[in-house]
Amino acid sequence: MCAIKILIVLYKKTIRESESCSSLIKLSEYCRNCITDLYVWNNSPFFIPEEEKILLNKCFLNSHVNYFEDKKNHPLSTVYNKIISLNDSNGGLLILDHDSTFGDSYIEELLFSFEKFPDINLFLPQITYNGVLVSPAKQYYFYGKCIKKILPGVVSTRFLTAINSGMFIRCKYLKEQFQGYNEKIKFYGTDNDFMYKYSKQNKFAYILNSSLNHTLNYYEDITVESKVRRYKDVKNGILVQMESINKMLVVLARAYLFIYECKMNVKFKTLSFFI
Repeated sequence: MCAIKILIVLYKKTIRESESCSSLIKLSEYCRNCITDLYVWNNSPFFIPEEEKILLNKCFLNSHVNYFEDKKNHPLSTVYNKIISLNDSNGGLLILDHDSTFGDSYIEELLFSFEKFPDINLFLPQITYNGVLVSPAKQYYFYGKCIKKILPGVVSTRFLTAINSGMFIRCKYLKEQFQGYNEKIKFYGTDNDFMYKYSKQNKFAYILNSSLNHTLNYYEDITVESKVRRYKDVKNGILVQMESINKMLVVLARAYLFIYECKMNVKFKTLSFFI
């Protein structure tokens, strides 16, 4: 049985409030022997209550449970690189945001697929949001597009992207081939950056039949200010990644983003999206 190492990044949620933690706790009886390491990275402006740490520790007595917290919101690229540096090349690393919901079939299929396809380094769940498949998706450099339906199994990585949460990555690849996350990309865009680099080194990934429910905060922001703040990070991620690929792509991306900004400014009757 492969060793599963899990990273959960919390933000303004405790362990009890986190959908991802709740899903894991419910599955603790089933998967406690295959989860060797559990990393809980708390990006919240508060510490995790000690009683909640005790609860999680009791659920995973056979695992090394590690907590990282200092009341600072560290960039995801920094968090991911740090956790990769702490691991060896055995098993796989499962990345989870705090707001993903899944069942035992997800872990079961991960274990089965990981062993059945030793030459595949990336395993992706199907992620839905409001009933729509949002991951995996197609990413043509700076332009993303949802896929209406995707069949489980081995797929080409050409122009393939996926949401960070739910990715199961073979540690041997992370330790021996992956160049690391670009730390100029803070939050939004870390997934596209990883998927582009992965596609350059791996022709195939595996799409699981299992689904995972996930909240997309970018589409749930209520105020214009919060939408602008998130868009600023999205724009930075796109431009930094395009700069690392081809400078001409930066020019095209800026033109594409300018059109998007015009549309958003008209929609919300503001000029705030010109950033």
